[in-house]
Parts: sequence; C-alpha cells; structure tokens
Amino acid sequence: MAYEQSNSIAPPISDVFAMLWLRVTLTACTGGRLPPALGTTVHGALGRALKLAACAFPNPATLPCTGCRLLAHCPYPRLFEPQYAVSSGSVPPPALLVAPGTPLATTIVPGTLVRLELGLIGRAVAALPLLLAALARMVETGLGPQRTQFAIDRVDALNAGGEPGYDVQVGGTIAGQMPRSLTAASWRDLATRQAGAMNNVRLQVRTRLRLQREGLTNADPPSFVDLVRALVRRSDILARVYCAECDPFPDPRHWLQAAEDVSLASARLHWQEHKRRSTSTGHTMPLDGFVGSLRYTAPAAQLAPFLPLLYLGEAIGVGRGCSFGNGRYRMVADPR
Repeated sequence: MAYEQSNSIAPPISDVFAMLWLRVTLTACTGGRLPPALGTTVHGALGRALKLAACAFPNPATLPCTGCRLLAHCPYPRLFEPQYAVSSGSVPPPALLVAPGTPLATTIVPGTLVRLELGLIGRAVAALPLLLAALARMVETGLGPQRTQFAIDRVDALNAGGEPGYDVQVGGTIAGQMPRSLTAASWRDLATRQAGAMNNVRLQVRTRLRLQREGLTNADPPSFVDLVRALVRRSDILARVYCAECDPFPDPRHWLQAAEDVSLASARLHWQEHKRRSTSTGHTMPLDGFVGSLRYTAPAAQLAPFLPLLYLGEAIGVGRGCSFGNGRYRMVADPR
C-alpha cells in the first residue's frame, strides 16, 4: 500500500511519490539587470520555452491550450499549466517546480553564476529531455528586460539532502542515462542519518513563505502544526495527481496532535511584498510572504518522526506560489 493506515505520529508521505530534483548552473554571457523576484522571471521564461518546444501547432506563443485537440497528449500543460481539476475542484499544481537556488544580486556581469532548482514530479520525469531542450532555448533568448544571455554550465541531479549526486549535463553534453528519482524512502533514510539527539529544528526561509488556512492568509509566524499540515497537503496532492496515489488518506489525528506539542521557539522574519502579473490572462497574483528564520523545539524523540517531511519540503516548497519559487527553505544545524 502506498499509504499505510497506522497510529504513528509520523506524518504520511506516499510511498509512490517520486521526484527528480535538479540544480541548473548558468553562466552569464552578457551583463545586465535581473528582477529581484528571479523565481517569477524564470517561471515565465522557461514556460515560454517549454511551450515553443512542445507545441505541434504554428505560433504556439499566442495559442491557448484550452480546447486544443492534442491537450491530453501534450507534455506542456501537465508540466506547466494544468488544465484539469481534481476531486476537490481545484486546479492541481504543475509537475515542474521552479525556484532560485541562491540569492542573487540584481546587477550581474559576464561570468556570474546563477543557480536554479527544478523538480519533475512522478510521470513528468520522462519529460527530462524536453526540459533540457527548453533550458537551452531559454538561455539563448535571455532573461529579464535586457534579455541577459547565459550558457548552461551544468545540470546536476540532487540527492535527498540537496547535494549533487549525478551529472545530467555538463556544458552542451547530456549524459546518456536517466538519473534515479527520489522517493519517500530517500527522505526517510536521510532523516535517520541526521536525527541524532536533535531537539531543535531551524528553517532558513529563503523565498517568500505564505500559508493560508480556511482561505485566509495567516499574518503570524507559522506554528509547527500549520507548517506540517501544509507540507502534508502539498505532498499528497502531488502524489495523487502525478504519481497515481489512490489509497485513502490515513487518519491524521495522531500526527496533528503530536505536531501541536512542538513549540515555535523563535521567529526572525520580515514580510516581503511582491505581485506577479500574468502575461497570458492579465490577472495580478499576490506572491508576498515571510523570509527569515524559524526555530521549533521539542524533545528529540518527538521531532524525529517529522524530519522526513521537513526534508522533503526543502525540495517541493510549501505554501502559496511554490511554482513561482515561493516557499523555499533549508534546514540548518542548530545545536541549542
């Protein structure tokens, strides 16, 4: 079974969840300015490149996907612009996750390295060759208002800890083998190795984190239970839409109660305002949220069951706007 019904306090991660986590390193060929919200810039540029690479019809940049007779067979909507609904009635997230890998100055010079993190979920892993072709098209076109051009330095497949584990592409040379996807077992093994006597968890929130509950944005620092609930919800919908998860969701009461007992020890956050205007619909989307650090504390035995989910969250993000690079954090050592 992909979900085992149990009384464990460990929050559930589907055993059929699979993800290819990539780090793309680009080298600037020309100087220029990049927008401070690099995630939304790359999201738009990579989306355009993907559509141009995947669409079988003339003038794909201006052609809407809705109503297309090839919609069910085209990889672009599944990767980037889902057109269908799940049982909840909401549109599922895309199978391609895009986020800046590191903070970056807005003014760059030739030779500057830019790192991006990309994730392909479930059956979308098979689209890796298309993604690499779209990346090549994107860097040739350029990023930002000045169309700053880049070259692909390398593409690495990352392990569960976010470290390079396999060369996917070096320069213009693509490796011959498909890298292995990460699964729930990957993050469980990592948590087992890292747990030790950890009684503090510190999250360095790198891009805007915004949680909602009952449709409303919470302006307070997120409690541990709210963070865990959002991570479980996100990993579950990704598994159901893209990894063929069909088991009933396990009874959540045990892990929710355990998460309530983990305390928010400190929060050093500030709110960043940001809005994104869609070029296809003209609609404006708020993408603001918290950046900074959060520290949660509880006895080590109580925190340990949550570590696999927290490590998974580094790869998939949490909260609103994850497909635009929001909700990215890293767990950092905190000896206290």
